[in-house]
Amino acid sequence: MGSATGREGPFIVSRQVYKKDAERKADSWKKGVLHENSDPSVAELWECFLRYLVEEKQVGTSTVDQARKFGRNYILPVCGNLRISRLNEGHLQRVLNLSAQKGCLRQDTHRPSKGPLSLKTLRGLRNIEQQFVKWCRINGYTDLVLEGLEVRTSAQKVEKEILQPNELRTLFHVDTRLVRGKRVFDEQIYSYRFAVVTGLRPGELMGLRIGDIQGDKLHVQQAINRYGETTSGKNQNARRTFGLNSFTRRIVEQQLELLHASGMPTAPDSPLFPAMNQ
Repeated sequence: MGSATGREGPFIVSRQVYKKDAERKADSWKKGVLHENSDPSVAELWECFLRYLVEEKQVGTSTVDQARKFGRNYILPVCGNLRISRLNEGHLQRVLNLSAQKGCLRQDTHRPSKGPLSLKTLRGLRNIEQQFVKWCRINGYTDLVLEGLEVRTSAQKVEKEILQPNELRTLFHVDTRLVRGKRVFDEQIYSYRFAVVTGLRPGELMGLRIGDIQGDKLHVQQAINRYGETTSGKNQNARRTFGLNSFTRRIVEQQLELLHASGMPTAPDSPLFPAMNQ
């Protein structure tokens, strides 16, 4: 037995070597002609990176759409024609600097730029640059390590307009809207009021089901994005439970009365505010 095992040893090692060699060749094959080309352009790799986000990382549609826009409007106009071996941190910093000054850098766009990017958008752009370079590096296309991409602190912060006291008074005392010069009942009035009182995001409001309200408690469990996809919410804290006061409960009662009068379903899994869009 001992001699037989000894004779098999080299063959076992050989099989392991062949297996690793086959796996290495398979990985190289998966990367396709890009590695055969040995030095693909940033634009070629960007398309592969987007496929990676969809097929492997499986991020949401809105995240992929945002990454695609960042590439099309800001990164590729500056770096798209560069070979990946020539890409350096200075190029990606230039993307941030020019975007902060001019906004959209794409020349053939039919939509005029809205001006310099906001601080929040610039930070998102920097984040996607970092993700792209990391993906290129771990797949063997570059050795580049980003050490200090900077977002200009002078970039504008978008100020949000909030409802003023007289506007809030109108919201809670008027339940009509103008249609071709005539006042008609606004079927979404209770959703507007509920959003203001609870602070729910639009997608959370759309994802709210009647069964999510249990007594004096509201359980926020999902959201619906602008692509009509059901998600777990904007971030890890999106799922939450909080109490409802008598004023908020009255809005819910009014909405349920409206659903009954309209012949809409009111089962626990039915939308509390149906036919909404963002």
